Amino acid sequence: KRNTDETDIMYMIKWLYDRKMKICLTDYAGKTREELLRFVATFHAAFCHDVEFCTYLKEAMYERDWNQMLKTSPLEMETNLLP
Repeated sequence: KRNTDETDIMYMIKWLYDRKMKICLTDYAGKTREELLRFVATFHAAFCHDVEFCTYLKEAMYERDWNQMLKTSPLEMETNLLP
Protein backbone atom coordinates (compact mmCIF):
# COMPACT_ATOMS: atom_id res chain seq x y z
CA LYS A 1 0.00 0.00 0.00
CA ARG A 2 2.77 2.46 0.91
CA ASN A 3 4.60 1.93 -2.39
CA THR A 4 1.36 2.44 -4.29
CA ASP A 5 0.66 5.66 -2.37
CA GLU A 6 4.18 6.94 -3.07
CA THR A 7 3.84 6.12 -6.76
CA ASP A 8 0.45 7.86 -6.88
CA ILE A 9 1.80 10.99 -5.20
CA MET A 10 4.81 11.12 -7.51
CA TYR A 11 2.52 10.70 -10.53
CA MET A 12 0.25 13.53 -9.35
CA ILE A 13 3.20 15.87 -8.78
CA LYS A 14 4.50 15.14 -12.29
CA TRP A 15 0.98 15.62 -13.68
CA LEU A 16 0.76 19.06 -12.04
CA TYR A 17 4.24 19.95 -13.27
CA ASP A 18 3.40 18.96 -16.85
CA ARG A 19 0.34 21.22 -16.78
CA LYS A 20 2.12 24.09 -15.01
CA MET A 21 -0.33 23.84 -12.12
CA LYS A 22 0.39 24.63 -8.48
CA ILE A 23 -0.53 22.94 -5.22
CA CYS A 24 -2.60 25.34 -3.14
CA LEU A 25 -2.07 24.30 0.47
CA THR A 26 -4.41 26.97 1.83
CA ASP A 27 -7.40 25.54 -0.07
CA TYR A 28 -7.21 22.13 1.63
CA ALA A 29 -9.95 21.85 4.25
CA GLY A 30 -8.73 18.79 6.17
CA LYS A 31 -5.35 20.06 7.46
CA THR A 32 -3.65 23.38 8.16
CA ARG A 33 -0.97 24.71 5.85
CA GLU A 34 1.63 23.96 8.51
CA GLU A 35 0.50 20.33 8.83
CA LEU A 36 0.59 19.89 5.07
CA LEU A 37 4.06 21.43 4.88
CA ARG A 38 5.27 18.85 7.41
CA PHE A 39 3.87 16.04 5.27
CA VAL A 40 5.48 17.50 2.15
CA ALA A 41 8.78 17.96 4.02
CA THR A 42 8.64 14.31 5.08
CA PHE A 43 8.00 13.15 1.52
CA HIS A 44 10.70 15.47 0.19
CA ALA A 45 13.23 14.14 2.71
CA ALA A 46 12.47 10.57 1.66
CA PHE A 47 12.99 11.34 -2.04
CA CYS A 48 15.56 14.16 -1.94
CA HIS A 49 17.99 11.91 -3.85
CA ASP A 50 15.60 11.97 -6.84
CA VAL A 51 16.62 15.26 -8.43
CA GLU A 52 14.04 15.00 -11.21
CA PHE A 53 11.17 14.47 -8.77
CA CYS A 54 12.35 17.34 -6.57
CA THR A 55 12.34 19.59 -9.62
CA TYR A 56 8.74 18.61 -10.33
CA LEU A 57 7.77 19.15 -6.70
CA LYS A 58 9.42 22.56 -6.52
CA GLU A 59 7.72 23.74 -9.70
CA ALA A 60 4.34 22.42 -8.50
CA MET A 61 4.57 24.43 -5.28
CA TYR A 62 4.27 28.15 -4.75
CA GLU A 63 7.65 29.69 -3.96
CA ARG A 64 6.54 30.74 -0.46
CA ASP A 65 5.39 27.19 0.34
CA TRP A 66 8.54 25.62 -1.11
CA ASN A 67 10.81 27.88 0.94
CA GLN A 68 8.81 27.25 4.11
CA MET A 69 8.78 23.49 3.45
CA LEU A 70 12.59 23.48 3.23
CA LYS A 71 12.68 24.98 6.74
CA THR A 72 10.13 22.49 8.10
CA SER A 73 11.27 19.36 9.96
CA PRO A 74 10.09 16.07 8.45
CA LEU A 75 7.90 13.95 10.70
CA GLU A 76 10.43 11.08 10.92
CA MET A 77 13.06 13.37 12.36
CA GLU A 78 10.96 14.11 15.42
CA THR A 79 10.49 10.45 16.33
CA ASN A 80 14.28 10.02 16.56
CA LEU A 81 14.87 12.92 18.93
CA LEU A 82 15.60 12.19 22.56
CA PRO A 83 13.64 14.09 25.23
